Amino acid sequence: MSLLQMSFAGAVMILAITIIRALAISLLPKKTFLALWGIAVARLLLPFSLPSTFSVYSLIGSQTSGIAATKVPQIDKVLP
Repeated sequence: MSLLQMSFAGAVMILAITIIRALAISLLPKKTFLALWGIAVARLLLPFSLPSTFSVYSLIGSQTSGIAATKVPQIDKVLP
């Protein structure tokens, strides 16, 4: 992954943590949010990623590849 892609992934993680915190601030213990923020900081500071089949990006990639594929008409006649 490039640096820009990794930064985008970190930003998405921060957005997800912010949404989880807003929705479940009274349901989850405070240490859970500390752990989530620690994971986000580690994601931004460590310059590598582990490949996984369970990823949001793999779901997005499978949907966009189906959209981009178009049918090409078959040409049955060959001109001499």
